[in-house]
Amino acid sequence: MKVTVFSANQLPEELLTRWAEIQQKHPDLGSPFFCPGFTQAVAAVRNDAQVAVINGGEAFFPFQRSSLGFGRPIGGAVSDYHGLIAPPGKRYDLVTLMRACKLLNWDFDHVPASQEDFSPWQTIEAKSYILDISSDQQVVSKETRSRYSSKLRKLERDFGEIEFEMECNDPEIVRLCLSLKSSQYRRSGVIDLFSMPWAQALAETIAAKQEPSFAGVTSVLRAGRRPVAIHFGMRSKTTWHYWFPAYDIEFGRYSPGMLLLLKMISRAPEMNIKAIDFGKGDTDYKRQLSNRTVPLIEGSAAISRSLVALRQSQRDLTEWVRRAPFVQMIPARLRKVAWRAQEWARFR
Repeated sequence: MKVTVFSANQLPEELLTRWAEIQQKHPDLGSPFFCPGFTQAVAAVRNDAQVAVINGGEAFFPFQRSSLGFGRPIGGAVSDYHGLIAPPGKRYDLVTLMRACKLLNWDFDHVPASQEDFSPWQTIEAKSYILDISSDQQVVSKETRSRYSSKLRKLERDFGEIEFEMECNDPEIVRLCLSLKSSQYRRSGVIDLFSMPWAQALAETIAAKQEPSFAGVTSVLRAGRRPVAIHFGMRSKTTWHYWFPAYDIEFGRYSPGMLLLLKMISRAPEMNIKAIDFGKGDTDYKRQLSNRTVPLIEGSAAISRSLVALRQSQRDLTEWVRRAPFVQMIPARLRKVAWRAQEWARFR
């Protein structure tokens, strides 16, 4: 196996073309996270984005590498899919690959279970929820449509004409979406992803990309010309990834996020979309709207057994400390500071 590592923003055009060909032909690589455009967008805002090219373009492995050699997926914590971009049935020695990439390890939490090369390092199973809209069947139940139609009518009565824009190219709407999402993060007491300059820049970079095989998609629902809900995501040729939904809390009683999502579902075929991917996470709307799932695996691949054991011990210790009774004796403010420091390291 011959491996050549490139900075992700210096990959030759012919290799980008080959990558896109593999990605578009392999159903398990349908997510926009597997598109070369996503890796290029990350490379535009971060200097640690790399791509390993296997056997001259037979397969690709995008990754980020710290100065100490610790690896993470391209896009880090915002990546909802990652792994190898390779033709079906191709298998590779990941230890050899990681050594060529100068990686001590590579943490992952959204690798498709079909990528069996990662199975030896799997520690957790998960799944991503998918709404398949490739057939002519009604994908949203009559009960759901009726319930939210009444909310939509009430919103229109109270605030004015309803407008839905599926592909909004206004940068100000993108920034408003990210601002609303930041407010939601802060209200929830979690790390504000978009306080990280690279994350804000990545979203704006993707929003500006408008190519047939990869594009940022910003959708907005307005009432009386006021944006009440916005979604920022991205698409490949046939898969739309539901990524960052946000809404104005003044309109919360109308369920504006769901109203927007239902509009997106109804109009998605106009973009030749065959599936909407809601990502990982067991929430009510995902269970309610999805009609299939994609199995995912989580773990940490490493070049030696000792590193594998070390990473597993770190995870076990973190979980033990989180659940330990004595932790409750620590002032809540200090617990929150420690937790936020851990989350900051994950998103940095």
